[in-house]
Amino acid sequence: MVETIQYSRICTQDLDIGNSTRQLRMQDGSLQTANQIQLSSLAILATQQVQAIGGNDQIVVGQVIPAGACVMGVTTQNLVDLNPALGLTSFYIGDRAVIDRWGTQRVLSNGAQTSMSNFSPGAWPIYPATSDVLLTAQGGPFTSAARIEISVWYFTLTHRAQS
Repeated sequence: MVETIQYSRICTQDLDIGNSTRQLRMQDGSLQTANQIQLSSLAILATQQVQAIGGNDQIVVGQVIPAGACVMGVTTQNLVDLNPALGLTSFYIGDRAVIDRWGTQRVLSNGAQTSMSNFSPGAWPIYPATSDVLLTAQGGPFTSAARIEISVWYFTLTHRAQS
């Protein structure tokens, strides 16, 4: 017998894959072979667009990491050219504990993205309480035109309730 399960945000607290599971139907409707699934396919993605307040050297993306999340990473994409008129040369992507946990964006042009290759080495952090992501300007502050999209990749693990 081949078992196919539907994975969605509804079952983030309890993803039970039995011995006979061969395929998983993902949120986008695609059918994935269980032994070929990448971990990022099972992660929850939270994306948010933020705009800087001109002259500030930090953008706080408030409470984007939920309590109990194990964060695989945070990536960014510039939605406009980040004007270096005030001296901006790059920005760190981090949290309140590690300012550059997910790397540094050094390219200021529209469409520039960060990826896993930018991350600082270390274990995936687990956040016991809801947490922020911080974008911290280097060289000078952000201008009011700065718009950035962030994506937080995370999952939560809880013990399966026994029935």
